[in-house]
Amino acid sequence: MNLPNALTILRIFFVPLLVAALVQEKVGFQLGDVRVTNDWLSLAIFLVAAGTALLRSQVRPLATNLHESREQFRAVTETASDAIISADRQGTIVYFNRAAERIFGYSAREALGEPLTLLMPERFQQPHTLGLQRFLATRQARIIGKTLELVARKKDGKEFPIEISVASWGTPKGTFFTAILRDITARKQAEETLKGRTAELEARFWPD
Repeated sequence: MNLPNALTILRIFFVPLLVAALVQEKVGFQLGDVRVTNDWLSLAIFLVAAGTALLRSQVRPLATNLHESREQFRAVTETASDAIISADRQGTIVYFNRAAERIFGYSAREALGEPLTLLMPERFQQPHTLGLQRFLATRQARIIGKTLELVARKKDGKEFPIEISVASWGTPKGTFFTAILRDITARKQAEETLKGRTAELEARFWPD
């Protein structure tokens, strides 16, 4: 039996019995020549206790599974080589893993509660804010679900190229966003070096 079914049983059967029993305990009534006694109250209390035990048996595994899922998430994200950053619908940082600390130079304590624009060059901050507002209003995404190359900013103000993927997800508390990104400075430098050498070879062997 799942938890919703157990809650339904408690609501439909046990609670009305308890209410009826309590009323009968206060005023009593005659059924033929037999007076209703405290047996009804005892039965109702027993049923409620049984229902509570049933609910606990359903909730305990759920709580255990939730704890295990959180620990698995923590183990994966805190050992990832890529930065993983989550923000709420206002664009406020709510999660900042160790790789993000290493890449950006901020500690999690410094980053949490700050706007995502903290990690962006100033020229990108207003477009980001407008894009976030547009997505929340229309659900039309331009970067969510895609992998893009952008520019980010470290704590010391230095800009660097990143590869980033952004996803959105919803909970009863609202919409959230999670970005997975990596510093691609080394890759860009390698690409520039390769491009330069290719140009040299073309100039040597295929002059204009």
